[in-house]
Amino acid sequence: MAAMGRTVLPSYVLLDRIVRSEEEAVEEESEWAAMECADWKSYGCHPGDKRYPRNAARVKGMLLLARLAEPPGLSELSIRLSAAAAVPRPPPASFPPGAAVPPIPNLPDASPYDDPPLTYVEAAGDGLIALTSCFRDGCSCYLVYDVVGKSLSMIPGLPESCLTYCSMRPLPLRTAAAGGYALRSSYSLAIVAKDRRFDMEAGGDVYRDVLCLCPPRPSSSSSSRGGITPWQFKDAIFPSQMPGSFHGDKVFSFGGHAFWADLAKGVLFCRCDDALSGRNDDAVQFRYIPLPVECHLKISFAMRGDLQLCRTMSCVDGGGDSIKFVCISDGGSSSAHTGDRAITMWTLTLATGEWLKDAQLMVADLWELEGCDKARLPKAIPISPVLNPQEDGVLSFMLNDADAELYMVSLNMHSKKLLSSLTLSSCPDDIVPPLGLDLSKDLQNLSLRPIAAESVPAKTQGRPIATKRRRSSLP
Repeated sequence: MAAMGRTVLPSYVLLDRIVRSEEEAVEEESEWAAMECADWKSYGCHPGDKRYPRNAARVKGMLLLARLAEPPGLSELSIRLSAAAAVPRPPPASFPPGAAVPPIPNLPDASPYDDPPLTYVEAAGDGLIALTSCFRDGCSCYLVYDVVGKSLSMIPGLPESCLTYCSMRPLPLRTAAAGGYALRSSYSLAIVAKDRRFDMEAGGDVYRDVLCLCPPRPSSSSSSRGGITPWQFKDAIFPSQMPGSFHGDKVFSFGGHAFWADLAKGVLFCRCDDALSGRNDDAVQFRYIPLPVECHLKISFAMRGDLQLCRTMSCVDGGGDSIKFVCISDGGSSSAHTGDRAITMWTLTLATGEWLKDAQLMVADLWELEGCDKARLPKAIPISPVLNPQEDGVLSFMLNDADAELYMVSLNMHSKKLLSSLTLSSCPDDIVPPLGLDLSKDLQNLSLRPIAAESVPAKTQGRPIATKRRRSSLP
């Protein structure tokens, strides 16, 4: 693991999307560091709203911790909750003198660890990390850490009138400015949805396609619906070839465009400048590019969670900026043998909408690559592929050894060479594919500071997925 005391951080990391509460994650404080934060914000509730004190106290009581590791090791985030983040218990009920009072069990005093949120990293880029968080009392929200402003913000979910067209996964976007994002300040989370409004002519509710933004653009007119929601809604114009059941499995920004990728069907995108223009009445024009014909899938919503175990899409800067799509499939074979599956990498030409197959490797050939036996890698089907955002053709993935151990492996798809491998902890019940992040680009100027030893809680029995056991650098 990378020690946080050093000044040089990894330029590229594989970030575990599961964010754990501090008491189950922090075991060696020397491996962790606090992500510098000087400002805390809570959107969506005015001071007169009963939810305001609770959410404002929660976000001010949060501190993000980070443990960074060189790939193929997993980097992690953790949340520390101070006493200010604990939800106050209601005062005890009062009874008139002489009334029969039922026995009330003794309740433990409130502590910052009574209410750890279930939190996931959803996306990162432009100096922003977007997370979803759900507390035990049912409060769900988005959290945004801003590397530039060194701030942590809490944003409420979409209002009930909105149906998510793609997914609940937010895409963080920052306004463009000369000199790179370090000189920018304004940002928004973007979600594509359907907004329900009453239509006088139709005599009932109608849905319109919208791009939802929060915080709203500074120059936009108010669209807060009387203070109910801070979200701004802009009309979205989708192309006719876009499938009606589109679902955004992956979100990212690249080359001045915002992307929502359906890993079974295709990719939807628009210009960031159009999305972030201040006027509410400026409709956002979207484009759609289907996946290669051989990669089209008809899949039920219930199976959506399995897609990211065998497919991924993201931008890659190394060797020329491009968008890559990786598919681990049966390779068109009807054979049930796992070795007949293929790992295929495609490159998208955005201007023409064409996909180029630029690399392929059969799983059976993967098992025979030099270094596999030395690293004692299992002959298993690769899962959870992650593209290296800095090096063209470099792919990381997991190998599951019969539910016993989990391995992370890096492979150059062009040279067909194994680069490194790492044994992770025992296989978890639910594998969540990590995110590949270019720290020099996505999170430039990330500021970390050491954790004071006396501020770290006592060690617990919890052990995160990224616990390092054995690493092998392959020739």
